[in-house]
Amino acid sequence: MHVPPLFVLLASLFLSLAWCHSTTAQSEQAHANTSAAAEPAQPAASYGLGVRDTPWRSPAEEQAGFHLPAGFEINLFAAEPQIAKPLNMAFDKRGRLWVTQSSLYPYPSTNPDQEAEQTADAVVILEDTNGDGTADRKTTFADGLNIPIGVLPYGDGCLCFSIPNLWYLRDTDGDGRCDKREIVLGPFDTTRDTHGMVNALRDGNDGWIYACHGFNNQSTIAGTDGESITLISGNTFRFKADGSRVEQYTHGQVNPFGMTQDDWGYFYTADCHSKPITQLVKGAYYPSFGRPHDGLGFLPPMVDHLHGSTAISGIAYISPDSPIVPLRGQMISGNVMTSRLNRNAIEYRGATAVGIELPDFLTSDDPWFRPVDIQIGPQNQIVVADFYNRIIGHYEVPLEHPGRDRTSGRIWQIRYVGDSKTASTPTSDSAQDNKIARQQMANLQAAEGSNQIALLAREYLKDSNPHLARLAAERLGEHGDLNDVPALLKRLHQLDRADHVGRQSVRIAVASRLKDSSDQEKGYPWLDQLTATEKDALANILPAVDTSDAAALLLDYLAAAPVNKRTRNLFRQVAENATSDRLADCVQVAQRIAGEDWALQEEWLDLIWNTIDSGQSIPAPELRTWSGKLAKHRWAIHREERSLLSSHPPVFWHSDRGTHWPVQPRQNASGDSVRVSSSIPFGESYTGIQATGPFAAPDMIEFLIAGHRGPPAKPAHRLNEIRLVDADTNEVLEQAYPPRSDIAQKVRWDTHSLAGRMVQIEAIDGDSGNAYAWFAVGDFRPAWLNTFNTLETFQTDLQWMVRSASTDNNQAQLATLQAALEEPNYPPLFRLSIARAISQMQTSKDPRLVLEALLQAVLTHSADAVAPSSPWAIQWTTPASLPLILQNDSETMDKVCREITANQSTAGQTLFALRWVQEGGSTERILQMGDAGSLTAQVFANPEVWSALEPRLKDPQKAIAQALHTRGQSSESESNLAFMERMETIQGLQGDPLAGEPLFKQHCAACHQLRGTGTVLGPQLDGAIVRPQERLFEDILTPNRNVDKAFLTTSFLTLDGRVLVGLIQEESENQVRLIDGAGKVQTLSKKEIEFQKPTGRSLMPANFADLLQDQAFADLLAFLKEGDTK
Repeated sequence: MHVPPLFVLLASLFLSLAWCHSTTAQSEQAHANTSAAAEPAQPAASYGLGVRDTPWRSPAEEQAGFHLPAGFEINLFAAEPQIAKPLNMAFDKRGRLWVTQSSLYPYPSTNPDQEAEQTADAVVILEDTNGDGTADRKTTFADGLNIPIGVLPYGDGCLCFSIPNLWYLRDTDGDGRCDKREIVLGPFDTTRDTHGMVNALRDGNDGWIYACHGFNNQSTIAGTDGESITLISGNTFRFKADGSRVEQYTHGQVNPFGMTQDDWGYFYTADCHSKPITQLVKGAYYPSFGRPHDGLGFLPPMVDHLHGSTAISGIAYISPDSPIVPLRGQMISGNVMTSRLNRNAIEYRGATAVGIELPDFLTSDDPWFRPVDIQIGPQNQIVVADFYNRIIGHYEVPLEHPGRDRTSGRIWQIRYVGDSKTASTPTSDSAQDNKIARQQMANLQAAEGSNQIALLAREYLKDSNPHLARLAAERLGEHGDLNDVPALLKRLHQLDRADHVGRQSVRIAVASRLKDSSDQEKGYPWLDQLTATEKDALANILPAVDTSDAAALLLDYLAAAPVNKRTRNLFRQVAENATSDRLADCVQVAQRIAGEDWALQEEWLDLIWNTIDSGQSIPAPELRTWSGKLAKHRWAIHREERSLLSSHPPVFWHSDRGTHWPVQPRQNASGDSVRVSSSIPFGESYTGIQATGPFAAPDMIEFLIAGHRGPPAKPAHRLNEIRLVDADTNEVLEQAYPPRSDIAQKVRWDTHSLAGRMVQIEAIDGDSGNAYAWFAVGDFRPAWLNTFNTLETFQTDLQWMVRSASTDNNQAQLATLQAALEEPNYPPLFRLSIARAISQMQTSKDPRLVLEALLQAVLTHSADAVAPSSPWAIQWTTPASLPLILQNDSETMDKVCREITANQSTAGQTLFALRWVQEGGSTERILQMGDAGSLTAQVFANPEVWSALEPRLKDPQKAIAQALHTRGQSSESESNLAFMERMETIQGLQGDPLAGEPLFKQHCAACHQLRGTGTVLGPQLDGAIVRPQERLFEDILTPNRNVDKAFLTTSFLTLDGRVLVGLIQEESENQVRLIDGAGKVQTLSKKEIEFQKPTGRSLMPANFADLLQDQAFADLLAFLKEGDTK
């Protein structure tokens, strides 16, 4: 298909049009045949139950309840007692169906010598010898297995996974039964989970066998060549059938279960927790539970919908020329939660497959129908393995639940009985071109020797067929050399932005070539010949190349590149992966970029510090020096502003959300840039209030306002406003509304008649819409009203002082802050903030923890930073009291701790104690608080507090701690009663989903994703919201009752006394990477860890229910369940 250069442009245009026409025609045909299966007779609520509420049905009764589109029929192929519960299937060349079955699942055998226990766990071969559509011959090929799943007929037997190995089960004497068992790979880890494991073995017809590695387990396996891989939770891998080599194929997904292959050779998986269908690209990364990508980013999903659940198992592709006419060019996948077979039409945008949701292919009146595998037979029959069961979930329902069925299993056979004869296969020029391209792809796959492969790949990289060119890029990544990078970058530039698969394959190939150590000595002689666009593309790839040359190349690029979102992200990736010595290079580059611009200096310094705060590396001396200059600059400005405003102290702003509206530049009517405080950084749908503390009204107030009052085509609302109110009565004295413009307009209030009256300003964003819903205010006159007069601004000043502090300049920084602490005219929160900054430079942790608790108390009880309404806490903010706290004076600390806990609820005390223990506060002091009754004993019975405290206890402390723990546990029955009473109260409330959305974003989205919003660290909630409301209550209010092993946390005690609790994402010989309850990634060196222990609990806070009032809880539930009715 490659044509002379003279005609490349014309031919590319022609073939692109032909390609688009072919894709469009296929799409139109797919959509023209979208007759849906009828909806089941069973109520929809039954399909959301973890434990189905319907009775067991016989195979005949179940069959009678299936619904299919016209032209299809379904028949029973096999059922119990002929088979046990089927898991995976595969056809051999003789048309026989090989099936793995189990009665042990999900409990692996612990007595491998007791063969009778395992008889049902076997590989069986089913045959239809008379053609009536029913299996009339069953051969037990291999029994005594241990939850066998993946199976593939091979050689004189089959390849099969059975705990804990991948086996070659052989029939060497030809009697139809296995008589020899050889380990191909293993052992695989099965200690964490037994319901995904190794499944979906597929012959790639390229010398490799492909397979899925299921949920949660962490397997390190090696081929006989000695090369090993480590598979952490969901992944795919490939191996040689003789076990000589194993390779990781893709990285990520959560629990892939089922795999199919299309006509272009791409593999696709079904996934039981991420997206229903995933197109696999060798070397690509896919989202999983918070695991990072390789620097190239995650490959975008090929479908955005979820088919109503996150429990997809089994998948089959139907070719565009299949006799099954209504399903041509489509994929069918099993949905074990909704008891359906879902359907998607497949379109190609370049090399990228896109799934278009179609009406479901099969529905069932029986909620026990659980389709776990789908295969297309040699006679174009669709074969479905039915794990028939009342319960399918693992962590949703306890494994020991008596309702789990251990014996029932069915295999169904669906045939198309409509008209196939009149359907014709396309014979257009594009179809012929595709045939040629497939042959060329076969040639490329069959080529031997790196030189021959690279020669062919270089030729095919220029081809107009996107699949052939993509494969050529992949092969160049494996067999090319460094000089292939320019051609790859040129191809990348030619690819459409929507062709994610094609682009990622090229990017992976470039990264592979740059990583190859054998090429490093050659340097980059072609670098100066690259276009600016190609250099940009190369820079985006370099974060995936972990070599010093690549890091230096990227830093050089960033030093000369414009500052924008992309370059900031690139720099962040470099800094995140920088070793301590390379961090100094990052500092130098950042300094060159920022120059004398203090704002840029702060921004780039902050990028570096944020990576250090996550435990990635140790601050370089150059970093502290630069930070010290910035700290000195900010402090000088702070002192200057205080001097300028000495005639009138500044009025400080606060927010009802605890975070002030960020200051942003906006244009005024004259085109000048002005600083305003805007709500838009929080998102258009944000609602909240920013207000001043009380102040005496001046003669005049002037300010700028920008923003909107709803879409321009609609009448202006009054949800967004700024107003002046009486500080005592809240009477509205003046008000103004956004000008429905991005340009800031001036507003002037004549307040002469109010002079001297105590007033305050409130800026209210009350519009939760998703567009034209923000507004901003700023540039106030008098200047002491300006919105950047905030506690957060001052705390940022202090943060830079702390960051810059080191052994060399610690005393100078301390002297500056101690002098400020003695000044009498700082507001209480500001004095507390100064004292906390001083405590962060000291070794003792108790003063810092006390000061943070005081800060929290004042912020919780009052929104006013100048005159807080929390008198018990204010008495500790005087210039006389704070130094005593900083000195860790025993009498002072006892008193202040008693007052802190006396003014907290049990939930507040629990949070206080948890932070105290986790961050290394004195164990002796917290036990004294408990023994004296300052802390209720229930605090010590809290699972999170106890797991953090227990490893820190010394022998003399254990008896006191255990007595407190036991006393606290005695109140558990009262807690259970309170739980039931609260659940009943909340159920009686009407929840508002609009009010629940911001609660989801605030409390849930850091770890959970729902309808595409949030982060996938814990389970996606799209599958959880179909559960009954009572179960949702239980999952949220008592998150530790039903926890999958994958979400159990581990507690770490560090040598400096801190306790960290989180999910282990990755653990190597040198470090542990974990995620805490706030969704923050922490990296611990193994040298830092004194002790680690599994907690047996979820990452979700046990006291989550205490964070929400009853109505807020009802609102959150309403939002969670809202999508369940759509």
